[in-house]
Amino acid sequence: MKNSKAILQVPGTMKIISAEIPVPKEDEVLIKVEYVGICGSDVHGFESGPFIPPKDPNQEIGLGHECAGTVVAVGSRVRKFKPGDRVNIEPGVPCGHCRYCLEGKYNICPDVDFMATQPNYRGALTHYLCHPESFTYKLPDNMDTMEGALVEPAAVGMHAAMLADVKPGKKIIILGAGCIGLMTLQACKCLGATEIAVVDVLEKRLTMAEQLGATVVINGAKEDTIARCQQFTEDMGADIVFETAGSAVTVKQAPYLVMRGGKNYDCWYCTRRFGNQFPQNQSRSHYPDGIPLCQSLSGHD
Repeated sequence: MKNSKAILQVPGTMKIISAEIPVPKEDEVLIKVEYVGICGSDVHGFESGPFIPPKDPNQEIGLGHECAGTVVAVGSRVRKFKPGDRVNIEPGVPCGHCRYCLEGKYNICPDVDFMATQPNYRGALTHYLCHPESFTYKLPDNMDTMEGALVEPAAVGMHAAMLADVKPGKKIIILGAGCIGLMTLQACKCLGATEIAVVDVLEKRLTMAEQLGATVVINGAKEDTIARCQQFTEDMGADIVFETAGSAVTVKQAPYLVMRGGKNYDCWYCTRRFGNQFPQNQSRSHYPDGIPLCQSLSGHD
């Protein structure tokens, strides 16, 4: 077996280099990567460098964190997996012993090792990678690894919808119809929501949102977003607003779209943007819920 990986040399330039096949630790699995999704954070990293630059200027920087593949070897203490299993991974590995981890809030662990960012900047754009057994998930027999790579963003959308307690009868506004916005839309539909407005500035994204079940689509570049959303909510405001675009415009709009006592969720990664300081928290990924979501969206039973 031979290995190679793509690393970021400078913003706008990546290089494929030869690499050693990693050896799994006792609690890790070695995965042959078959599919990797390109997240918006990867695009930003490629164009402008990582959100958090490494302290060491010689640090090797990999990209990619949405991936799936086949197990080819396991560590001595691994019990859940064997070679040949098709799996995907949860890319953020927390410390496991801080206050947040012990309270079950591992997604806000301050020492999380998240792929393609600090502290190790290891990316999924490689033929082989090792990952802890506890953050690896077996795919059902009727789900292929391409679908498996989509579970990470689907799980982020599912986490947002579950955190907001989406249920039938709630009016929902989703700002942004990129990957996370569309995954959040589908998660809300799966939880029974039937009145959902989606806002974006690209017609092709709004067309996709409509195909996926949005009740109303609003082009923020052509329409008055606040006025159209007020019309949608009959001037009451939405029960829940999901801000998934991470744009200065939509971040400012969101508080004006939610009803009194409603919920406003930011579903994006941010550090020191828009003049304000936003906390840097990772989205918690509900893989056990995200896998069935992807199965249903792919037409599998």
